[in-house]
Amino acid sequence: METTLRLLLMLSQKLASARREVALAEALPLILAATGSAFGAAYLKQSDALVLAAQSGMPAQLRCLVERLSVAAPSSFVAQRAAESRELTLDRDLQGCEARALAGALSEAGWAQAAACPLTARGDLHGVLLIAAPVGQEISCVALTALELGGNTLALHLALLARARADIDDAETGRMAPIAAAA
Repeated sequence: METTLRLLLMLSQKLASARREVALAEALPLILAATGSAFGAAYLKQSDALVLAAQSGMPAQLRCLVERLSVAAPSSFVAQRAAESRELTLDRDLQGCEARALAGALSEAGWAQAAACPLTARGDLHGVLLIAAPVGQEISCVALTALELGGNTLALHLALLARARADIDDAETGRMAPIAAAA
């Protein structure tokens, strides 16, 4: 438990200076260490899709199936279901996935279970964090708690960055309006 708390503290310190583009890539190894997982992924929401921003232990065959996931399409993968429900989602039977190609790729990768945490703040979805466990290993309650704590911390950071970007865009638009009106 002490190690988990130390790793989550490191996450909060890293995020204090991270840009949106690198926040997920920097956060994933710390989340994996805090949860005791070797496999995982971090998705960033772009328009109506979850785009893979970082991964660990994801073979190419699996990566090409899950590197861009529609938020609007039927939810066959745990990351999509977490995004849709906006709740921590645990799938204890990844090989039971309805999409045969995905189930096969998950099995070949050795992923048996996965948990996905939506990165939501103020009602906005910013992405999804995912951890996975191999056959014969279960995702523990401690790992789920660490995933949710890390995910909530990351969500707040991404929301602040989005707000700062919106403020900059508003300021630039406000400066350009008098110029456009004068022209």
